[in-house]
Amino acid sequence: MCKISVIIPYYNRESTLKRALDSVLNQTYKDYEIILIDDGSTDKSKFIVKEYIRNNKNVKILSLSQSNSGAAAARNLGVRNASGEYIAFLDSDDSWENDKLQIQLKYMEELDLDLISTNINIRMHNKIVKKYCTAINKEISFKKSLFKHYAYTPSVVMKKSAFLELGMFPESMKLGEDIYLFERCIRKYRCYVISDFLTNVYKPMYGNSGLTADIKAGQKALINNLRLIVKENNLFDQKVNALEYYFAFIFSYIKYFRRIILCKIR
Repeated sequence: MCKISVIIPYYNRESTLKRALDSVLNQTYKDYEIILIDDGSTDKSKFIVKEYIRNNKNVKILSLSQSNSGAAAARNLGVRNASGEYIAFLDSDDSWENDKLQIQLKYMEELDLDLISTNINIRMHNKIVKKYCTAINKEISFKKSLFKHYAYTPSVVMKKSAFLELGMFPESMKLGEDIYLFERCIRKYRCYVISDFLTNVYKPMYGNSGLTADIKAGQKALINNLRLIVKENNLFDQKVNALEYYFAFIFSYIKYFRRIILCKIR
């Protein structure tokens, strides 16, 4: 049994999968397993996985597959097969700094946290073009998280027990299922964000390619999440009142229109 299970779903990522895997294998913290989930790839990704398993016998690498069902289903499948006390998520087109797991686990155990995330480097052509700072070493407030996202999937390490108790990622949601689960986690458990920029993302933070259509889809998912959060008031001690909901609703649209404008003038 290992300490951390690293969950990496992939679909046709032959051009980026090696970078993601190398960033895990280069971690200074070594008590982990890697669980790779093929979401119905048709390219050479699965052969890359076989190569890494063959060349890294000292690391437990588990290869799973499913018919194309989406990232939520793939991550859930990975967690169901995980042996670690903690789970860490990594997208197959992103990467980590070498000391990410070591730093996060230190905070998790010293502060008895249930979830921890990091700040993010946005990289293009392997250069940092922006540093996305969500917060500086602070416990995440649920009410503040209604207005700002602090936990992004490739930056998160969380207790597997908390993930399972929350019901895993909702597979019926095609977008925003990760934010929904992390919001529920922040609402119930002790969650924290550290100031270190330990996660590398190789795409715009909003919209897969920065397109207006992607931003619109993201906004629709965000509003749906807000509505679900209010509907679940009776399930949690921390409630959302009508005024807080409407402020969060309006604020989300202010940010949405700003992103649309920025997308159009690029």
